[in-house]
Amino acid sequence: MDIYHIWCDLKPGVSDMEFVTSLHRYLDKLRDDGQLVTYRITRAKLGFKPPQLREFHITLEFENLMQLQTAFDHVATRTDCVFRRCRPVIPAEAGHRFRRMPAGDARMV
Repeated sequence: MDIYHIWCDLKPGVSDMEFVTSLHRYLDKLRDDGQLVTYRITRAKLGFKPPQLREFHITLEFENLMQLQTAFDHVATRTDCVFRRCRPVIPAEAGHRFRRMPAGDARMV
């Protein structure tokens, strides 16, 4: 299992509920199409996080690197279907960090 980590903040004025709803819709479609195994969206509320991390933390779990690459290749096409589902999510984030770690790797970024 390979886990891809995303940390992001929302731009000022963006609804947290709209962001999460759009992200769920987008990631559910990828999961239903077999592009990823599962995902998790978490949020550090009330400032309970290290200052170098963003407010939202999204983890995407893949069976292996081939599945991860296939998912990225699919998303990178930016076809109408992909873009329509992703459009509400992309402009919502103000800053982000990405990191891929194999399952069981407990190192902190």
